[in-house]
Amino acid sequence: MPERERANFLNRFLVPSTKAAAEQGMSLAIVRPQQSKFYWKRKKVEDVERGRKAYQGASKQLSLLDKELAALKPCPYEFKFKYRTDDGVLHDATCDDWETTAMFYSFEHRYGTESALREMDHVFNDVYPSKGMAFAMGTHSRFPNIWLLIGVIRLNRVTQLSLAV
Repeated sequence: MPERERANFLNRFLVPSTKAAAEQGMSLAIVRPQQSKFYWKRKKVEDVERGRKAYQGASKQLSLLDKELAALKPCPYEFKFKYRTDDGVLHDATCDDWETTAMFYSFEHRYGTESALREMDHVFNDVYPSKGMAFAMGTHSRFPNIWLLIGVIRLNRVTQLSLAV
């Protein structure tokens, strides 16, 4: 979707909080975080190894027509956000967005680990909030009352009314 059309399309799906989304019977919602703070935490070695084994197992689950898949490399960091929603509630969520992990690996390949983390800090604490950011939030069928941060969306704030009908 062209960036100029993204805000007008997605703003229709914004809710003030996951509580409001739940009250509307939603299991997928878009929330604009207030006072967000991105940070990372190094995973325990055993958690990374558990992830490696899970990826290896998943890569071997093929049908007769599938080509063999390479196992994904688990990320050694958890990426997290502290933020407030419009209802004033403070949240601390782990970002389970594969694109965030892909961003880390791309930056790490170009700049090294420490610089990759600094660059992600800049993107998620400075660039995105200044231009507009939203979180895609979703629930899991087994845990319908727990909201997961499943995506970070660079979403402009609309400052004037659109004339498009």
